Amino acid sequence: MTKIDQHLTSSNESHLTGNTPTITDAVVALSAAAVMEKWNLVASVPTRVMTWIRTIVQKLETTLPYLIIPGWREFGLHRCNCWARWNESIAAQSGGGTTADAGGAATASIPAAAAAPAPAAVATLNTNVPTYEAASMDTGNPIIQKLQAFVPNGADYTLYQHEACSTAEDLVAKVPLPPKQSHTKNLFLRDKKHGHYLITVDPTSGVNTKELGKLLNLSGKVNLRLADEALLDAKLKVKPGCVGPLGMALAEPTDDEAEKVNFVLDAKLLTYDKIHSHPLRNDQSVSMTPATLQSYLKQAGVEPIILDFPVQGVKPPVAEGNAENDTPTTVASKKDKKDAPKKAGAVVKKDAGKKGETKLALQFKKNENFAQWYTDVIVLSEMISYYDISGCYILRPWSYKMWELVQEWFNVQIQKLGVENSYFPMFVSQERLEKEKDHVEGFAPEVAWVTRSGDGELARPIAVRPTSETIM
Repeated sequence: MTKIDQHLTSSNESHLTGNTPTITDAVVALSAAAVMEKWNLVASVPTRVMTWIRTIVQKLETTLPYLIIPGWREFGLHRCNCWARWNESIAAQSGGGTTADAGGAATASIPAAAAAPAPAAVATLNTNVPTYEAASMDTGNPIIQKLQAFVPNGADYTLYQHEACSTAEDLVAKVPLPPKQSHTKNLFLRDKKHGHYLITVDPTSGVNTKELGKLLNLSGKVNLRLADEALLDAKLKVKPGCVGPLGMALAEPTDDEAEKVNFVLDAKLLTYDKIHSHPLRNDQSVSMTPATLQSYLKQAGVEPIILDFPVQGVKPPVAEGNAENDTPTTVASKKDKKDAPKKAGAVVKKDAGKKGETKLALQFKKNENFAQWYTDVIVLSEMISYYDISGCYILRPWSYKMWELVQEWFNVQIQKLGVENSYFPMFVSQERLEKEKDHVEGFAPEVAWVTRSGDGELARPIAVRPTSETIM
């Protein structure tokens, strides 16, 4: 703390390594804040240092929900929340007036009003929240019509105008809200068998489509993917970038599970004082309490599925498991384990004399379990071998020859059309990947990131590109 104070008094620079905050500032400020809290050092810290730490933490507040490293995000959010207690302590010890720093100079203490709110509201933090102009009611807007019908008391919601924002990240950055109020992040997913799902979550929450199927208790094969613009318009009468929970009132009711639109709501949103959502256009938002939103949905005949979503980048909790490997464990008898399905691809010895059996020793029948049968075929026929990295496979000579034959045939056909081949790098920068946020969001939980080069950390992480479209 003394070294920081010396730096601040002996230099014109306001940050440790220059005039703009760097990772050095973040590390030192958050670590210092943790030490101050643990040993109750608030009153003895030089005022200049306190002001510097507060400045850094405030600059971090709007970016913490989007930090790639989950551990830093959680640590930082907790530190931000400590400011209320620290400021109260300073005010109490100084009588709400001035505090003497290490050099004896009397300076104004940090006002308690500048304290940061709880982590749940970090996505919309701003100590100088602007006021927004009330928007005129467009009676031709179907959502406005539903609002006026379902929420007759106009005081129960507010419609306001703001800068056009097509993503949740834009809203958080460009339309800051008071503490305990939140915008929403919305995904419209589809599955051929299980229907359509509008997922509305807190902007800081992550949506893993693989885990979502389990949370929804969907049976059989689940393949939740982002729906295209045409389907979004057909099901919710809305354009991309304008989706919100209010739009569920426009979904056509149906008993056909494959055509039904289900609504999934993040439980975290119900903890806020106000929730903000687009009314079919992204230059306006409607503010209402969670209770008003739930009443609106009920009158629209929509029963939300309320789930707990983890913070973006944080893995959801697993069932009680082995402390050594964190894998879920279940209580099963020896007979259960004996009768459990064998691992896909394992060779099982069978009586060669039984009619209809192949020498491949297939464990599954094609018409009973196609997926497992297919896995057995490509493994036991020596086309594919598994690798020690999930999602990566070894193409053995037989399968690679098939691929070569496909290429040879396809190249001739496509080159007749004047098409020329090209190849793009397997790595893509975070900036380029996120240019197509709506496209990437569905498989974002599966993106692999490179964070180190040699012995050092990369200044910016690099993604192993999941598709070619974004980099093109």
